[in-house]
Formats: sequence, C-alpha cells, structure tokens
Amino acid sequence: MSFQTLRLLVILGLASHFLVRLRLVYGAGHWFAPVALALLVLVLPQSWPGQVQSWPEPAAECFLTVGPLALGYLLFFLLAALSLDLVRLALAWSASLGAPAARLNFLTAEKSAALALALAAAITLNSYHMAHHPRLLKVELQTARLPAGELRIVQISDVHLSRFIRSGELKRMMALVHDAAPDLVVFTGDLLDSPAGAAYEEEAALLAGLKPRLGVFAVLGNHERYFGLPEALDFYRRAGIKLLRGRAEELPGLVVAGVDDEVFGGEKDAGRLLEAFRNDRRFILFLKHRPAPAPGAAGLFDLQLSGHTHGGQIWPNHFLVARANGQLHGLHPAPGRGWAYTSRGAGFWGLPLRFLAPPEITLFILRRPAGADI
Repeated sequence: MSFQTLRLLVILGLASHFLVRLRLVYGAGHWFAPVALALLVLVLPQSWPGQVQSWPEPAAECFLTVGPLALGYLLFFLLAALSLDLVRLALAWSASLGAPAARLNFLTAEKSAALALALAAAITLNSYHMAHHPRLLKVELQTARLPAGELRIVQISDVHLSRFIRSGELKRMMALVHDAAPDLVVFTGDLLDSPAGAAYEEEAALLAGLKPRLGVFAVLGNHERYFGLPEALDFYRRAGIKLLRGRAEELPGLVVAGVDDEVFGGEKDAGRLLEAFRNDRRFILFLKHRPAPAPGAAGLFDLQLSGHTHGGQIWPNHFLVARANGQLHGLHPAPGRGWAYTSRGAGFWGLPLRFLAPPEITLFILRRPAGADI
C-alpha cells in the first residue's frame, strides 16, 4: 500500500467517524448534509498536498491552511470521544456493581459528544500554538576530551521550511539561537520541505546572519531529497552553511563529522569517515539525520546529534515513531562510548500541530571535569 493511499484511508476514516458519531447522537437534521459535504471538500484534498500547491493561490492557501487544521481537529475529536467512551463504560460498570445510578448517568451520549467537540477544539488550538513556539533546551555534559573551559553547541533539526514555516517562524528560532550564545551551530537535516525548489531568499539571508565562533555546519535529511538536491545545495550555499556530506571538519579542540541521510546512501560512509579518527584524542561530534546507529560507527564518536522523529509530533504517534527509529527523543548512551541525542525538532511536518511533543532548539554545554588530565 502506498503512503498516499494510506493517507487517504486515514482521512476518510477520521471524517467518517466524526460524521457517523454526530449523526447517531444528534440525528440527521437539515444540518447534516451541508456539514458532511463541507468537511469532505475541506479534508479530502489533504491526500494530495502536492497537487493542491499548484492550484491558484487563494484556493491553495485556503486548503493548505484550514484543511490541515480541520484534519487535526478530526483526529483530536476521535481521541477525545474514545477517551470519554471509556469513562462512560467505567461509569456503567460501577453502576452494575451497585453504585447509585443517578450519580453515574450524568455523562449522557449528548453531553459526551458535546464535551468531545469542545476538547478537540481546545487541543487543536493549543497544539497549533505549541507547534509555532519552539523552546530552548539545555543539555550539560562533561568530557575529558575537550580543553579546559566550556564549549556551547546549538543543534537545530527538522525546521521544515514550508508554507507554514517561513521567515516569521525562522526569526523566532534564530532569536533563541542568538540568546544561547553558541560557539558552534549545527543543523541535523530537514531544514527544507515544500514547495519543492522554493527560493526562500529571505530565509537564506536570516540563516546567513548566524556567525558563531566555530561556524555553522549541517547534514542533509530525507526531505532535502523531496525538495530537490540541486536546489537544496544552492540554498545551503546562500545561507552560508557548510554541508558535511561524508566528510569531517577539524576545529580547535574537536572534530565535526557528518553524513547524508540514508535516502542519499550517506550512512554507508559513516564507518569509513569516523575510522580515520579512531585514535584521535579530540572530541568527535557526529551529525546524522536519523537516530538509528550507523553501520561501523559504534565507539567512534563522543556525541551523535540526530533528529527525524519529531518526538512523535502528535500523540499517540510516539509509539510508532519510537519503534521505527529506536529512539524517540533525548539523550542516550551510545554503543561503545559517548552519547546519542535525538531532537524533537524545531518545526513540524504534515499537520501544523504538536501534541505532547513540544518543538525544541537544543543547547549543549560541554565542560571538562575538574581535575581531569590534560
């Protein structure tokens, strides 16, 4: 089954659940047919977002802005309605055990549906706000492989520049980066998204304003392929970001190595790339879009920075994402030595929403332990 077919089935399932449940609870009045038609017209084009982007601008803007929010609302309505169904079942079970029925029958089907409608609206609005307001997270690590003092590294992952994330959102992200006062800034893939090949001139200029002491580096994610590799390479050049495509950059006190995402076949280069620094006493920073261990890389880096998972983005997607990628979010010991960190990402993909997975920009503060041998 193709991804597009699966997406269409999910959309039809969410819309059908919403309409059937409302009809069962409130009946089939004159309201039902126009509501059903309007809903389907709004959400069905979300199965073909690429084609919608080619529509005339007002129509495309409407369907690509309101449509995803409506689809998110349907998802949250499903979650809220199922949760309330469980509550009603628990109340019915309590009544069957002898609890006073009058006290337990307050949550009627009509009240449950109304509450689900309200909860879905509140969660959609909150999730939309959360998706557009990343926060700065701090991770402090100690390592004897650095000179005395501290090193400040900012990781930005999965920005997904698109219709939803443009210069305004990017300015907020850059403000967080500047506040962190980093020595080094790294992007771990999926900086670009859609529409394919967009120039993003203002966004490139914003990124070109980053001037940390040790530079700005990046690796390619899977969405750079969908965006178009030649166009992506041109954007990174204009943004003043150095791409590490199976190569390493030697900086004062550390080595920064990076590989392309697996859609470009980059992970096969990881072992060869890092093996060259096996006996190096400097701190080895390894950039890789997906968190799954790269073949031959175990024990050859001190810190791997990845993204891709979005931390699940919308619960309960967390469970599927964790199963598919091995890690969902956060800092974990890496096989052999060092750590691996998976960012929830600064942007979003698909729906402009985040539920129980807040976006982040991450500041790593690396310090040498007191008393460590020089």
